[in-house]
Amino acid sequence: MNERIKVKVEQMLNRGAKGLLRFRAAFLLSLLLFLIVFCRVAYMPGETDFDKLFPVSLGYILISLGSTILFAVLWRLLLEWKYKVSLLYEAVNIPVLAGFYFLWQMMPMNHYFAMYVAGLSFSLPCLCLFLLQRQMATGLFPHVFVSFVQAFGIAVLTMGLGGICLLGINALLVPIAWSWGYALCAFSFVLVGINVFLSCFPCEKECPCSASFLYLLKRVFLPAYAVLLAILYGYIGKILFLWEMPVGKMNWYASFAVAVFSLFYFCLYEETDNGSRRFLKYGALALFPVMVVQALGIYIRFEAYGLTAARYASMICSGFGLAVIAFAFFRRAAYPLFLLAGIIGVLCSMTPLNLIDVPVYDQGRRMERVLIKNQMINSGNLKPPVSITEEDAEVLRSAYNYLKYSEGAWRFPVVEQLKNDDRFTELLGPAYDQRRVIRSYEWNEIPVTGYRRLIHFRSDTTENHGELLITNGDEIICLDIRPYLQEIKEKGSGEQKETAENMTYRVNENRILHFVWINYYWGKDPHFMSEGYLLEK
Repeated sequence: MNERIKVKVEQMLNRGAKGLLRFRAAFLLSLLLFLIVFCRVAYMPGETDFDKLFPVSLGYILISLGSTILFAVLWRLLLEWKYKVSLLYEAVNIPVLAGFYFLWQMMPMNHYFAMYVAGLSFSLPCLCLFLLQRQMATGLFPHVFVSFVQAFGIAVLTMGLGGICLLGINALLVPIAWSWGYALCAFSFVLVGINVFLSCFPCEKECPCSASFLYLLKRVFLPAYAVLLAILYGYIGKILFLWEMPVGKMNWYASFAVAVFSLFYFCLYEETDNGSRRFLKYGALALFPVMVVQALGIYIRFEAYGLTAARYASMICSGFGLAVIAFAFFRRAAYPLFLLAGIIGVLCSMTPLNLIDVPVYDQGRRMERVLIKNQMINSGNLKPPVSITEEDAEVLRSAYNYLKYSEGAWRFPVVEQLKNDDRFTELLGPAYDQRRVIRSYEWNEIPVTGYRRLIHFRSDTTENHGELLITNGDEIICLDIRPYLQEIKEKGSGEQKETAENMTYRVNENRILHFVWINYYWGKDPHFMSEGYLLEK
């Protein structure tokens, strides 16, 4: 037994060493990323504020390193495919790193930036799978999926054990800042997790088959999937019986069912047993009606409220799901789907068909149609409508409420005009942001001289007449904070400074409140949530 364990450990170490040598560029980049995070935390050991610890300038460097790690893996696989592996070719990663840095640092860190990074982070692994699948004979996806789960589990375990060690050092030896958790996270998930995963990448024609994973897939996941499919069919039957189509309820469950079936397809399409073949064929047929009903629900929401980023993404995922169903039914090889997924990732993040601009264009056109129809705009100048139907008003409100929070709304200057024109407040409704205040304050010390007790509270309850309810054991303390709430409303949402003065309220001579954070909304269904300290004399 000991000899078998020794052999197993040696095999794992050899595989890890081969993986590091094979993807040496990715390993060096991940090591550099970890060292930057480690040195930054060591340079500012007492700093816990994430924005100060990792400013935007450093964020661009870290994101550039992460992007280049993904590119380095793809580039290595491409070189292997073309039989041109050499240090000279791998040196291409250096100018690529510089290119990524200069590309990213030219962009502000907004939703567009996040979309570009997310699209690249999705597309590059898909293209890696495409290249691997072209080289491998069988068993690629199950092996890669199991390797990913194992690597993630090892990273989480490393994070947990490292966290226990940090807590032990802090409690038993010397105090240390919580910011060391960032260094531990970089070590666990970047240095350990990524390289463990890459060391499992296959280099032979056939991947080792995980019998335990296929057993779980067929004996555990398959029955659960069948139950979910039965529930969805029951819901479809309910729709047909009541002859009404509730929207917004089925989409997530149907999408989950499609995702699980896609996992079955990618893992089982190479299996030769009749059970797997029949399941993929008839499972694809069984899932098709669910996707039809899901598409109908999405279409109803689209007709009523236009296109949103979530709705657009749902349409794209449904289209890819249909492609998976077609491939499963006709038993086609999976590698074109990896290429298709990578292309979709690029199109939906880095082209005009992206997840921000397409919904904005649709909502902007809906809004402009209503404005023109009701003669509310003339030569770029707005005027309130003489009369407007409730249907048109609802279209205008929904389009405006989506566009005013979107960074792509600059294409429609009328949105800013509507936002700044008080004549449309009644039609569009007051801005949500102008009726809400969220602020916090970090108390380094709270003066307690002259007070007999300090009570920490966290309350999300206020009576309609403005009483803050604080529970202290069996005791319930009611405090009248109406003057404080009125003061917040009078200042409005634009002048809420996070100062000790603004976060302190003297209830009476014997009681004073020091708030840590507050969340106050005074529109329809007003509420006041808070956390802080009550001092009593």
